[in-house]
Amino acid sequence: MRGIGVVIIAGALVVAASGGVWWWQQRSTGSSLVAPTNLDTIDPLMAERIRTALAAARKNRDDPEALGRLAMVYHAHEILEPAAQVYGMLLERDSSDARWPYQLARVRVEQGAIGTALALLDDSITLKQDYAPAHWRRGFILLGEGRLDEAEQSFRSSFELDRNADAGYVGLARVYLDRGQHEKAIQLLEQVVRARPVPYYHQLLGTAYQRAGRDVEARVHRAIANGKVPTWRDPWRDEVVALRTGYRAIIDSSEELLSAGRAEEALRRLRTLEEVRPDDVTVLNHIGTACFHLGRHAEGMEALQRALEVEPRSFATHHNLAFGYEHATPPDLAQSLYHARQAVEAKPTFGQGHLQIGRLLVMQGEYGPGADALQDALAYGVDDPEVRVMYGRVLSALQRWQDAERVFGQVIQRHPQSASAFAGLARVQMEQGQLAEAEQALARAQQLDPNEP
Repeated sequence: MRGIGVVIIAGALVVAASGGVWWWQQRSTGSSLVAPTNLDTIDPLMAERIRTALAAARKNRDDPEALGRLAMVYHAHEILEPAAQVYGMLLERDSSDARWPYQLARVRVEQGAIGTALALLDDSITLKQDYAPAHWRRGFILLGEGRLDEAEQSFRSSFELDRNADAGYVGLARVYLDRGQHEKAIQLLEQVVRARPVPYYHQLLGTAYQRAGRDVEARVHRAIANGKVPTWRDPWRDEVVALRTGYRAIIDSSEELLSAGRAEEALRRLRTLEEVRPDDVTVLNHIGTACFHLGRHAEGMEALQRALEVEPRSFATHHNLAFGYEHATPPDLAQSLYHARQAVEAKPTFGQGHLQIGRLLVMQGEYGPGADALQDALAYGVDDPEVRVMYGRVLSALQRWQDAERVFGQVIQRHPQSASAFAGLARVQMEQGQLAEAEQALARAQQLDPNEP
């Protein structure tokens, strides 16, 4: 298993602030900025950020940047109508800044006011025609409305302005898919996938292949796909996101930062949360994981031991401790296996825990129990071709040739580009005297990856 998995424990969610719990007042002759009424009951970090932005806006009523920061602070924390009110005030005071109709358009989309959002995006584009995200954002709204010709023009405008951004190309490919122009979509998506093999792009390409009747190619790409649309570069959106704070915001952003390889920044944000929630198990687990990413092993283990003292039955803490002991210097596989088993005892359906047990047992030469644990991992939702190949190899070590052949065959059916599966299949076929089949499987493995052992 590669990398460090972050296990999230369900923590207390920040109460969404919306509707009648916010008191907002605006007069026709000038505007009055009134504090929300529930600042004492929401996440303290969020409340402090709102108070600071509100005080600055009140003090500097003629400063559009202070007012803009208040609007974006509300927007960042999904306090949508107050955000829209302040954006509206900014538009009244300064109609030349393209950011404000753009940000207000984003709010109106979230509120379902599509027509208003499109008109605001048009205003923003008129003020700043070279801001590519405004064009592709407009394109996706039009695509959702079925206005394909207009959407196509917006997407073309966006990638003409920024040829390194994927959003325009992906949007245009979706226009082609909606029109039934599958080969055009395939041609465009193949270029995008070659440049950046993002799982969502594979999903779209797999869909295009399937609709074009190219089922084998469709399976290859859909096997590594997921439905999560990536967050494309948008500096104006990032201005808003950077203002998010509070428990859930910091946890979510730390995971995104870790995925992006920015562990130092993730740890810095988590430490600010630790100051106000020093015994939060989720925070401590994320700190441990961030420290492991940074190579600060002892610091990570200390955070996890504190989490275990707070909640001794936390499956996530045991899982992360198992990783920590496995990667200690020197490794302590006995402690690692102990904590992996504790994780599964706390949560019997935890597939990653069963996988951890299986890997550790195999590393210690206990192939029979290791095979059982790997089988449990697959039964409890671990769906990784590399894990299935590992399982097939363990079955081969146990000389369970027919079971191994079945497992390698399953991998090949779903992942026909897996050289490891073909190599494993060749071995078990050879052991069963199927020499012609074994030679054919081995040739396919060499063709897919000449470096496969």
